[in-house]
Amino acid sequence: MHTSFLLKDLAVIMTIAAGVMYICFRLRQPAIIGYLLAGLIIGPHTPPFSLVSDTESIRSISELGLVFLMFSLGLEFSLPRLRKAGLQAAMTAAVVVGGMLLTGLVAGEFLGWTLPGSLLLGGILAISGSTIIAKVFFDLHITQEPFARAVFGLMICDDVAAMIMLSVVSGFTAQSASIAAATSLALIKITFFILLFLTLGLLFVPRILDKIAAFKNTELTGIAALGLCFAGAYTAASFNFSIALGTFLMGAIVAATPYSEEIEKWTAPLRDMFSALFFVSAGMLVDPRSVAEHWPAMLLILVLVIAGRAFWGITASLLAGHEPRMSVKIGLSSAQIGEFSFILAAAGAAAGIVPDWLYGTTVASAMLTIFIFPYLMRNLDLMENTLLSKTPKVLLELAAKYRAAVWPHAARQTAERPPIFSKYLLRLVVYVTVATGLLYAAGSVSVFIAFTDNRQTFDSGLWLLTGLALMPLFLAVARYISHIILLTGTIAVTRLAPRAGSAFNVKAVYTASNIFCLALLGAAFLTHAATWLEEGTPFFIFTGVFLIICLLMRRQLLAMMDYAEQLLDQIIGLATSEPTHQITAVRESKNPDDSATTRWLVGKRSRLADKTLRELEIRRKTGAGIIAIYRAGTNIFNPVPDTKLQSGDIIFLFGSQQQCDRADLFLERCENPPRRRKLAADENSL
Repeated sequence: MHTSFLLKDLAVIMTIAAGVMYICFRLRQPAIIGYLLAGLIIGPHTPPFSLVSDTESIRSISELGLVFLMFSLGLEFSLPRLRKAGLQAAMTAAVVVGGMLLTGLVAGEFLGWTLPGSLLLGGILAISGSTIIAKVFFDLHITQEPFARAVFGLMICDDVAAMIMLSVVSGFTAQSASIAAATSLALIKITFFILLFLTLGLLFVPRILDKIAAFKNTELTGIAALGLCFAGAYTAASFNFSIALGTFLMGAIVAATPYSEEIEKWTAPLRDMFSALFFVSAGMLVDPRSVAEHWPAMLLILVLVIAGRAFWGITASLLAGHEPRMSVKIGLSSAQIGEFSFILAAAGAAAGIVPDWLYGTTVASAMLTIFIFPYLMRNLDLMENTLLSKTPKVLLELAAKYRAAVWPHAARQTAERPPIFSKYLLRLVVYVTVATGLLYAAGSVSVFIAFTDNRQTFDSGLWLLTGLALMPLFLAVARYISHIILLTGTIAVTRLAPRAGSAFNVKAVYTASNIFCLALLGAAFLTHAATWLEEGTPFFIFTGVFLIICLLMRRQLLAMMDYAEQLLDQIIGLATSEPTHQITAVRESKNPDDSATTRWLVGKRSRLADKTLRELEIRRKTGAGIIAIYRAGTNIFNPVPDTKLQSGDIIFLFGSQQQCDRADLFLERCENPPRRRKLAADENSL
C-alpha cells in the first residue's frame, strides 16, 4: 500500500510539474520557477487539501537531487580551479559572511532580539543557496564563465561556513563553554575532514576508475561513478557534515580523472530528474498563512538578502582583487539564500535562540529570492552596466590602484618563485591528517573488538600494526618539520646575525630536530595506544616490542616513506593539474578500436626531468608518441622534439595498447631508478 501511495505521489508531482513548466516555457520563464510553483500547488499548506500523501518519502527522495547537483558541480569545477580560486574565494567569503553577520546584528537589535538570535539571523543571511546557483547556472549555460567559477569558489566557502555555523548552534544547544570554542572546534573538524577526504579520494578513486574503464563500457563506468558519489555523500553524513559537501568533493576528485566528461554526460539525465523533485519539495515547504502573518519580517529579510549580499559581495570581490565588472557580477550572483539558511533557522528555533515563526518566514524569503534570482542572472549585463555607470569614477580609480598595487604583484611572485616553505607545510599537513585518520580508524576497530574474548591479544596486535603503519608517516612528518626548522633558522641567522652564519651547523641542527621530532611523535603514539590497551597488557613490554620491530625494519620503513612520498607526488599532481578535456576529445576522436592512450606524471626525482623528448627517444623505444604535455595550467599539444620535460609535467601518449604498455614500463623504470645503498643520504638533503 505504501508503494502505491508513493507511486501516486510521484505521478502527481511529475504531471503537475510538467504542466507548470509547459506554461513557464511558453512564457519564457526559468525552469526552476516552474518547479517551485508546482511544489506550492502540491504542498500540504495549500488549500483545500494536499495532493501528496507521503511528503516525508518525497523529501527523502528529493535529497538525491541535491546529491546529483553537487556532484555535477564538482565535475564542472574540479580541484585545480578550486585551488586557483582558493585565496580569493576564501577572502571574498570571509568579508561577505562577516558583513552579513554585522548586518544581522543590526537587524536583530532593531527587532529587539538577543545577541545569539541576532548572530543566527546574520548567519541565515550570510549563506548562499549552492543548489540554486548550480541549477540556474546549468540552465543558462554559464558554468564556464570566469565570474561563475569565482562564484562557485565563494559558494563552497559559504557551505564550509554553514557547516561551522550549524556546529556552533549545536554546541550552543549543548551548553558549550563559549561560541568561540565551538567555532574553533568546528573549523578544525571540517578542515580535517576535507583534507583527509581529498587525500584518500585522490589516492584511490583514479585507480578504481582506471581499472573499471579498462572494460570500455560507459554504463559500467557511470554506475561506478554513482557508487562513488553516494559513498561521498554517506561519508560526509557519517561525520555530521552536509551531504552537499561530500558529493561536491567527490565530483571534484572524479574531475581529476580522464573520465569526467564521459561520467558527466551519463549522469546528466539523473541530475535533471532528481533536481526537479528537490525543487518541487522545496516549494512544498512554503506556508502561505505563515507568510501572510509575518510579511513585514519576510520583506525585511528579502531586502537584507538582496541589497546586503550584493553590497558585501561586490565589496569583498574588489578587496579580493577582481576587476569592477567581475566584482559586480559576483556580488549580484550571490544575492540569494537557499537550503542552508532555513536549516539554520530550524536549528535556531529548536534551540530556542530565535522565534518559531522565523523558520517559515525564512523559507518564504528564500523562495522569493529563488524566484528573483533567474531574472537577475538574465539581466546581469544590464545591471552591471547600470551600477558601474552610477558609480563615481573616483571609487573605480581607487579600486584599480588597489588591484594594481596588491594582487598582480602577489600573482607574479607566486608564479615566478613558488615558496618552498608552503610546499613543506602542505606535505606536513597532509601527513599529519592521514596519521590522525589512521589513529581514529584504529580506535574505531578497537571499540568494535571490545566484546571479543581475546581482547588483550587483539588490542596489542592492532596497535602494533597501527604503529608500524604510522612510522613511515612519522618519518615524513619529522623530515618536513626539520626542513621547516632548518629553513627558518637559516633565514633568521642570515638576517639577524650574519656573522654567526659560519657557526651555524646545518647538519647538526637538522639531525637533532629530526631525532627530537621522531621521539616526540613515537612517545605521543605510545601514550595514545596505552589508553586503548586492555588493563592487563604490560605497557613496557608493548613499548619494547614496538621499538625492537621498528629498529629491525628501519630500512623497510624508510622505503615505505619513499613510497609514500611518491604517492603524495601523484596526489598533489592530480590536485593541481586541471583535467584536460581536450586530451579526452583527442582520445575519443582519433583512437581506433585497437588504440589507446596513457598518461604519466613526471616526479621530482624522475630521470625524465630536464631531458628533451629527442634525448628520451620514447617513440623509438616504445612505439607510443607523446601527443600533449600538461604544464602549470597550460596544454602543449604535439610538442616538438626539443621540448624539455620538467618536474610536475603530465605527459599524454598515444598508440596501440601494446605500445602504451611498453611506454608505461619504460616510464616506470625512469621514475623508479635503482635505490642507492645509503638510504640515509637523502635525509640530509633539502
